[in-house]
Amino acid sequence: MNNANYLIRILVVDDDKMILRVISKILKARFGDLVEITETDDVQMALRTAEANHFDLYISDLDMPGINGLKLLKAIKHFDNLIQVIILTGHPNENAIRSAFMLGADDYLLKPIAADELCNSVQFMYNRVCRLRAEVQNATKDTINTQASAITNLPLDNEFQASALANFSD
Repeated sequence: MNNANYLIRILVVDDDKMILRVISKILKARFGDLVEITETDDVQMALRTAEANHFDLYISDLDMPGINGLKLLKAIKHFDNLIQVIILTGHPNENAIRSAFMLGADDYLLKPIAADELCNSVQFMYNRVCRLRAEVQNATKDTINTQASAITNLPLDNEFQASALANFSD
């Protein structure tokens, strides 16, 4: 990961604990301290965790007991529409995969997961997250500059303008 060395927060959800461990091990080996991984095999815990915390990337199995991956994907996207999503499935179903993309999935991988394929997908999502962060920072700076310029151009006395600009920049 060669962008600005941002930490990327990843939520991994799969009902198979072995797959959770494998995914975490692969990603930690490849990306080291640039990833912070939260894993759970419990769908309800995944919902609570996603609602309470910010994640950049969500990796989830499609077929899980209790709630299917599509419903979980829809809920996760409701919490954060910009989260990047990789769906995993051991049972490729064209309709389910199409539905996942329609609900906001960015990629899907077939189980058994190939380490290189997983890492390439995560790298792509990481690059996208970095671009989004940069765009938000630039948009925020542009907004601040525009608003500061508008305050400067108001027909107010200089003391009030200085006070407004000082309060605005805090």
